[in-house]
Amino acid sequence: MLDIIFNPVGAIHEARTHKAMGRSMLVLLVASVLAAVNVFAISKSFANIWIYAALGIFAGTFLITLLMARLLQTAIQVLAQKGSFYAGVTTLSYSTLIMSSAYLTTSLIGLIPSPHIAFAVVLKAISALVLLVLAVVAFAVMFKAGVELFHVDLFTIIVALLIVYLATFLTLYLAVIRTIFSALAPAAALGPVIL
Repeated sequence: MLDIIFNPVGAIHEARTHKAMGRSMLVLLVASVLAAVNVFAISKSFANIWIYAALGIFAGTFLITLLMARLLQTAIQVLAQKGSFYAGVTTLSYSTLIMSSAYLTTSLIGLIPSPHIAFAVVLKAISALVLLVLAVVAFAVMFKAGVELFHVDLFTIIVALLIVYLATFLTLYLAVIRTIFSALAPAAALGPVIL
């Protein structure tokens, strides 16, 4: 599984030639566990609230990645009449594993005690550099895996991911706005408030 981080091209080639949904689901499961463990690294606590937060992060990472994989498959299906759920899960789980690893690594670097301000600055710089490099790798892997596994060109993958993420953002935004307006509606029915 470390090959996804250290040899992503080989891992993508392996996923393309040996289609194993079980491996992709295992990668997603590990990515979700890493994201959940990150909660404890950030909070430095195992209090009940952080356990619940970690469980929520675990479930959210796992389920949202599966949902986004299905949406990506749908977008590619409409745009290019190609693709499978396996391609969507593998594309997103590989990049999710890299980002979860990046967040956990930076959180663990943050746990290193820094007796001097200069050492703290160096640690923050190293942490930022690790996050930057792994984020670049994660996005590159997402695009490369999408091209290889969906058998489409890079432009189609970029457009499909843009459609999926914009639609998701718009849906969440409208849901929040609707919730806010629904909460304000009873107060608005009372008329203007005079102080």
